[in-house]
Formats: sequence, C-alpha cells, structure tokens
Amino acid sequence: MSTAYILNPPFLVVPEENDFADMWEAFCCKMLQLAQYDSKVYRRSPPESGVDLYDPSWNIAYQCKSVESGKSGDFRPDAVIESIRDALKVQQDLNWKSYVICVNVNPTGTAESKIKAAFPNLYLMIYGKSYWVHLCERFSNEVIRNFRKIQDINQNIDPSM
Repeated sequence: MSTAYILNPPFLVVPEENDFADMWEAFCCKMLQLAQYDSKVYRRSPPESGVDLYDPSWNIAYQCKSVESGKSGDFRPDAVIESIRDALKVQQDLNWKSYVICVNVNPTGTAESKIKAAFPNLYLMIYGKSYWVHLCERFSNEVIRNFRKIQDINQNIDPSM
C-alpha cells in the first residue's frame, strides 16, 4: 500500500496548531528547513506584512496560502497579489530578494499568469502541491506524524458478520 500525501484537512495535521492556515504555515517551515538541511527559515509573527516565513541566509520571503478544500479552483490569486504588495513595503527592511508562494494545491495556469503579470520585475516562484508531495516523499520519516492514515476497506467482507 502506497502513501498518499493529501495536503488539506482532515488528512494534514500539525498537532501544535488549531487553525489550518497556521498548520500549513508550520508545515511549510518544517519542510523548507528539511529541504535546505538546517536552513535558517523561520516563521514570522503577525502582522507579518506579506512574509510568513523568511530565510535570511538566502534572502527569500515566503508567503503561505492554504486552500482548505484542496481544490485548485479555490486558490485565489487576488489574495496572493495583496500579500505581495504588503511584502514589497517591507522588502528593504527585510532585505529579501526573491518571493515564494507556498500553496497546497497546484494553481491553474490562469491564476499563475495573473500573479506573475502583476509583478513582472519580481523574482517570484510558486511552490504548489507537486513540490510539497515530492518533499514528503523525500522526507517520509520526518512527516509521518503530519498525516492521518487512510485505510482501504475490503469490499469482499460479508456484511452479516
């Protein structure tokens, strides 16, 4: 049986957090730290001015956007654009050079184009579902506590038993 990494509630869990947006932010921070082998990525406290996570070693600002339904069509590029505008106000203070959107779905091409068109001179990347699933597979032992198990039910069971 293979493991399915479903990046939305109730399957993705971070026991230390109660709100899914906070869970997603904490999970992204953990995964980025793992991927960068003890990176200096850290969570910023609200109000975070469009920068949820920051990596001062590489001057990367991260914004975490969670889609609770897990559906790509529910991703809202306007909320991302607003966060980037806020982040640009603190760019000089934080000295960030690149901006990464961390989202638990794969945004549609239209949504991605809308975001990138709003900021044509910004070094901007979007880490979508496929990025996070790849990291989960790479660090499967480290993320085991973050996923609820789905159990297949044998369809050949006699219901009268």
